[in-house]
Amino acid sequence: MKYWSWYERIWIVAFTAVALALSIFWKDTVFGFTVFLTGILCVVLAAKGNVWTYAFGAYNSATYAWLSYTSGLYGETMLNALYFLPMQLVGWLMWRHKLHGATVEMRRLGAKGVATVAAICALGTGVYGGWLSTLPGQFTPFLDAFTNVLSIVAMILMARRYREQWWLFFLVNLVSVAMWGLRAAAGTENAASMVVMWSAYLVNSVYGMVVWQRGSKTPKPAVAPTPRVGLTLGKFAPLHKGHQYLIETALREVDELLVVVYASDLTDIPLSTRAGWIRALHPTVTVLEAPDGPQETGDDPEIQHRHDVYLANLLTGRGVTDFYSSETYGEPTARALGARNHLVDPARTHIPIRATQIREDPYAARAFLDPLVYKDLIRKVVFLGAPSTGKSTLAQSLALRHDTAFMPEYGREYWETHQQDRRLSPEQLVEIGRRHLEREEALLLSARNILFVDTNAITTFVFALDYHGSALPGLEELARQAESRYDLVFLCGDDIPYDDTWDRSGDVKRHEFQQQVIEDLETRGLRYTLLEGSLAARIDQVERVLAGGGQAEGVR
Repeated sequence: MKYWSWYERIWIVAFTAVALALSIFWKDTVFGFTVFLTGILCVVLAAKGNVWTYAFGAYNSATYAWLSYTSGLYGETMLNALYFLPMQLVGWLMWRHKLHGATVEMRRLGAKGVATVAAICALGTGVYGGWLSTLPGQFTPFLDAFTNVLSIVAMILMARRYREQWWLFFLVNLVSVAMWGLRAAAGTENAASMVVMWSAYLVNSVYGMVVWQRGSKTPKPAVAPTPRVGLTLGKFAPLHKGHQYLIETALREVDELLVVVYASDLTDIPLSTRAGWIRALHPTVTVLEAPDGPQETGDDPEIQHRHDVYLANLLTGRGVTDFYSSETYGEPTARALGARNHLVDPARTHIPIRATQIREDPYAARAFLDPLVYKDLIRKVVFLGAPSTGKSTLAQSLALRHDTAFMPEYGREYWETHQQDRRLSPEQLVEIGRRHLEREEALLLSARNILFVDTNAITTFVFALDYHGSALPGLEELARQAESRYDLVFLCGDDIPYDDTWDRSGDVKRHEFQQQVIEDLETRGLRYTLLEGSLAARIDQVERVLAGGGQAEGVR
């Protein structure tokens, strides 16, 4: 009874109690009462569209056929024994593939179907009633025929899940109450229970009409809600946690988010890198790069108009519904787009940072930057050259001057603990290149503006050629990546005195290896600055290049 309504519970209990009382009063049999009870359960479950109606229906059809036979209602006997009973199996088979849980899908006839059913019922009643009237002992042949024909048609409609079955069941039940009332008046055994049962059926048919009327309504085609398309824009120079907070706010509220990234003369970070940050950190966002977008900013109407025209062309066909920003341009931009304006944390109370602050001192503001972004703000300066060309000393000295980190040569550390007869295997050289890069990546997060690096995978690649005549593919790939990884490349000259330690191969070998490094750099077409002279002179050369913003004197 878990899924029964309060009405259904009261209804079935009340009619069961009435039937039991009348059966006792009129001295009906227990058998007659079971026919009544299963009939009630059968029709209530049918009204609910529950497939278990057919289990109770099978028992009811068989027992009701016997009662009808003993009461002289031969039409009812044949209807239940030869039709209703086998139809319980047919109905179950037809319903079982259209169930939601235990409840069947309901449907309705069209006007043409209703007219066809009415014609069949009228014709069937006339023909069948005429034949029943020829049988000896037949009681009320045309009423019997009427209930038989309508019951047959209704059962077919029920098996096929049409709501119009209940119109026919209502008429059948109404006539059956009258028919069994006449038999009760004549003193037929069990007739009283049948009067109550058919009365219950009559009430249930009204309930069935209501339930199936609702369940068979053709659902209106679902109208898909208009997708919300959000937009935000900026130079993201750099992308910081305030920007990310705005993006995440928008993502929670819209179905699709567009982010327009403008070119900028405020930073040396390329447009593609800044757009890449957003793609990496917010992969569900659609990023649009705007290399030719307006650079001017301000509240001037002419500037605003240029931005509006540019956006309209860039966003053609995208249907932006919501615009997100933290700036005063949000309202006019949203208005031009015909979108809702969303102002997110304009006072920077949630994320107290601005891009200007970060550009002034990225290190001080690094807490407001994702590691992915912060690493790209660090200038990577690498020193290459043969052993004993002053790379380590120069890198460490410059790191102290700039209060930043430096990456020592990992290969030397590895060689000291892993070399065998002063040699390393090709696989070990790949491991050196990989671990050096991992350490370098980690140090970027503690660097202040610049990371000075002693050696990279290109030098390790040249060592592989010198040791083994070739390099493994893994090391070749690491060297290829190193070609574009560093902002500045310096080649430390071999003009300084040679430091002849046990782990080195002599000054002659130093000059030979230096030439191999130079040839490799030139083969790669890699620009570099040659550093010569004392440590102080080399530091001065590096500082001038750093101040100039790129490769300068001695560039090859």
